[in-house]
Amino acid sequence: QFVKTRAVCALWSREPTPGRVTISTSRFVSPQCDSIRNVENPTRTPDELFEQWRRRREREGQCVNLMDLYDLVADASGVAPQELPLAERQALAARALTVIWPGFEQVAPVRVSDQIEIMEYDLRWASTFIKWRDRLVESLGPTALRIAHIGSTSVPGLAAKPIIDIQMSVTRLDEESEYVPGCVDAGFELYSRDEVHRFFHVPPPSPRVAQLHLCQSGDEFEYDHLLFRDYLRANPSERDAYAAMKREAAQTWKDDRLGYTYAKGGFILERQDRAGVWASGSSWTVARSAVGSKGTREYVQRCCRGG
Repeated sequence: QFVKTRAVCALWSREPTPGRVTISTSRFVSPQCDSIRNVENPTRTPDELFEQWRRRREREGQCVNLMDLYDLVADASGVAPQELPLAERQALAARALTVIWPGFEQVAPVRVSDQIEIMEYDLRWASTFIKWRDRLVESLGPTALRIAHIGSTSVPGLAAKPIIDIQMSVTRLDEESEYVPGCVDAGFELYSRDEVHRFFHVPPPSPRVAQLHLCQSGDEFEYDHLLFRDYLRANPSERDAYAAMKREAAQTWKDDRLGYTYAKGGFILERQDRAGVWASGSSWTVARSAVGSKGTREYVQRCCRGG
């Protein structure tokens, strides 16, 4: 997914430790983060390692993400990050999310992570989005200012996990009473909240077929996701590079959904900057974004015809 684009960030490059084999962990390192390098750490407690990561995040910003925390802890244990026990990675992720997403609060019970499965693009994804969009429109009416198909399933030709990502914009994010009941009526459950968005999922035991990202109209969260989607739609070479990166990350982090997500951070961060340049040259704006609440099926059909 390229949801959470500004919070999903690059990894620092690791310099090989003498006498150790450097293992690829399927991470993309953004040139913006070239200054970040791993250093030898004396024996430290988990809390000390977390604090070291938190301070680095504070200094370097979005270039430092969950993968850096994995790497610190793994290095202290003498293993590759993906070799850390899944339970330990999940505990690290739970702590990291409160730093990456200020104000983060887990609302629904943590969902058991499925195996990461990357599938070839499926035209039915557009139709599935339309069905969910129509449910939200019926339940929320004018409260939903924009309902957009985002994420990898919204880009024709892009391989993806078969989960439909939906972005909905509202006037007042803090006024949950204005939209949570309508989202529940449409089939979603509030899963987590933070200062910039609300995340809804289709609650179990139903399969994870769609997820809703709710943000405030006009903010950076809305802008970034629409821009990145349209940039990939307009640039097939970037789309294909992203697909290759996703497949590699899925092989390494197949049992770790958050690991998979944050392993893509460097790629997304760099492309987000390229997308900004593209937007300036093409006069792209959120208002002119290819798909708002209408026209999804027609747009996808046109793209698949090469139009």
